[in-house]
Amino acid sequence: MIKFFRKIRQQLLSQNRFSKYMLYAIGEILLVVIGILIALSINNWNEERKLLIQEKAMLTEIRNSLVSDLDNEIAIAIKGKERSLKRIATLITYVEQKYPYHDSLMQYFGVMSTGDSFEPQISAYKSLESQGLNLIRNDEIKREIMDIYNIAYPQLSSRVQNKVKNVHDYGRPLIRTKFRYIPSEGFKPLDYDGLKEDVEYWNILQTLRNNNSYLLRRANELIVKVESLVKLIDKEIGIEN
Repeated sequence: MIKFFRKIRQQLLSQNRFSKYMLYAIGEILLVVIGILIALSINNWNEERKLLIQEKAMLTEIRNSLVSDLDNEIAIAIKGKERSLKRIATLITYVEQKYPYHDSLMQYFGVMSTGDSFEPQISAYKSLESQGLNLIRNDEIKREIMDIYNIAYPQLSSRVQNKVKNVHDYGRPLIRTKFRYIPSEGFKPLDYDGLKEDVEYWNILQTLRNNNSYLLRRANELIVKVESLVKLIDKEIGIEN
């Protein structure tokens, strides 16, 4: 092709057809420019395609992490808080109504020494951060992702740690000094009648009730946020619900 154009150019010059040569030269330049523009367009299209593939893969990872959190960490947290609140409510009722001791309570007293945790999957989000949040084109999805991973998750985790500290600083010392652990049965109070009048015991029950109530409310709010984001991502990447 290059030899063909060179031959035409030489013929026009040899024939002193300068005006036609100029038109030919302009046409050749235009062809070169058009060729460059087409090449750039193809390159840009390829780059855009790669970014779209990368974005979809990243959103899929985020989605899978969120679904896993819904099915595991958040679901476990809610069940645990509901169970703890029921046990605390029973213990408080026994204090308020001055009910006599019953061995069924042994399993309930353990709520004062039970630890807690909230460890959502964040590796996908960390990967997104390393690649750049601007990889996500949908501003609403990007905003919701940042809200969950930078605000909602850390807030719930912080409150869980606050409850753990209360259990460690107040609940477990009380359990160690005022209860006897019986394997497979639970914790039996050394002096149940005295325990009913014990201010420290009453305070830890109230504190843990407040802790668990707050955590349960925030976990339920988190479910709504995470499920909403999962639906947005599903729509964005074309997953049918």
